[in-house]
Amino acid sequence: MVLIGVSSFIPQKSQKTNTVTATATEKEYVEFVQSNLKQIVKEISGDKSPKVFVTLETGIRREYAGETQDAKSQKTDENGEEISDDKKIKTITVKTSDGSESAVTVIEYMPQIRGVAIVCDGGQREEIREKIISAVTASLNITSKRVSVTGGQTQ
Repeated sequence: MVLIGVSSFIPQKSQKTNTVTATATEKEYVEFVQSNLKQIVKEISGDKSPKVFVTLETGIRREYAGETQDAKSQKTDENGEEISDDKKIKTITVKTSDGSESAVTVIEYMPQIRGVAIVCDGGQREEIREKIISAVTASLNITSKRVSVTGGQTQ
């Protein structure tokens, strides 16, 4: 019993995880994707140091919690008809531990990937290229037109 109690005070080894934090930047996201793709390419091609380049279509998008308020404004169009019912969204904010305010994020959308370029040993071989393209398209949910794989320079 004493050993169980003592073991709860011994710090656990921290495991390094390969995740993106909730407040990631575009740069961190690209580095995360490139790192994971390098691992996939290493496994498929056997190349110990493949080169992977990822470009983004969009940046990170966030939707914030807000309240909709009716802002009654009366406008008329060229036919004399009234146009109104404007809605205004007021963002909900919270105070952080340092005293500043920040908006409450409801949803965070990771960037869409525009394309991937990979240079690796074996990339010039059709069977390796097809396996890499298949793995990349499946893992990123992009089309094969957005993936380029080529072989590295031989010395």
